[in-house]
Amino acid sequence: MEQEQDIASHKHAISRHRHQWERAATPPGYWNIGFPSTQEALEINNKAREMHKEKMIKVAEQVKKGEGKFKKR
Repeated sequence: MEQEQDIASHKHAISRHRHQWERAATPPGYWNIGFPSTQEALEINNKAREMHKEKMIKVAEQVKKGEGKFKKR
């Protein structure tokens, strides 16, 4: 784990394209070409809701800690 942190900090230090925040995940089914069936659309929508909930939990944790780009008003 410590080695992974060392590698990540080294990459951040030498990278020409540093990102302050992690890249957003692509929506479920984004790369699937064509029209989904009704069942597939329901599954995609459920996955999207879960992703949204997880993001809101992460944002709330960051606000609580006073980290990241989100701040409590």
